[in-house]
Amino acid sequence: MKQFWLIQKECLRRAATPFIMYFFVGGIMLAALGLTSDTVLRWIIMVALLALGIFYNFGLMSGVGELHYKSYCAGAVRRMNNFSLEAGKDYKPYQEYRLYKGFLAGAYIGIPVAILIVIAAANIGQDAEDAALFYGLSGSTAAAVLLLILSGWAIIPIMLLRVAVPTLSLFWALPFAIIPIVVSGIAYYVGAMKEKKKRENMEKYRAEVMAAGKKKRK
Repeated sequence: MKQFWLIQKECLRRAATPFIMYFFVGGIMLAALGLTSDTVLRWIIMVALLALGIFYNFGLMSGVGELHYKSYCAGAVRRMNNFSLEAGKDYKPYQEYRLYKGFLAGAYIGIPVAILIVIAAANIGQDAEDAALFYGLSGSTAAAVLLLILSGWAIIPIMLLRVAVPTLSLFWALPFAIIPIVVSGIAYYVGAMKEKKKRENMEKYRAEVMAAGKKKRK
């Protein structure tokens, strides 16, 4: 059970930086809406920011995948030699590579956003004017702004679509919450396979060097 919670803590820790990054993307999106009223320019900004967020998310989780595969290899050596699997300076068992960990870290990003989208969809009315971005949440303007910053990267594109299609539900923003889950899971796997390939190439090189040395001795 302790190991389970250590894994949750590790994945949550790895999700923190991408979550903050998406937070900033939402904030910049929100600010960008106030800088221009040109619809095309707004969409260019939205798409560019979202692409930047996905790219950054991928890079971070790819690095985590590499790190965790190194821990997996360290654990494999320990198991092979019947060494202790207790955490030490150079080895932490809860950091060993497992495919689900990338998706789990992504879920810690996506699920809170999905919850915020549901709250927004339940509270923001059908008014598609730009003012609705700030005043559409029943009750508090501050709450509306906070909600849009925390999950703006997922909600704002749909709210822009509502300018053309006023009846469009904000629930259509929910698929956006899947983005960090999928991106994190794939990036984690790609990073791990990159580290695996690197180690395989190193082993192949060592084998070739040893074979060449034996031929020279003959």
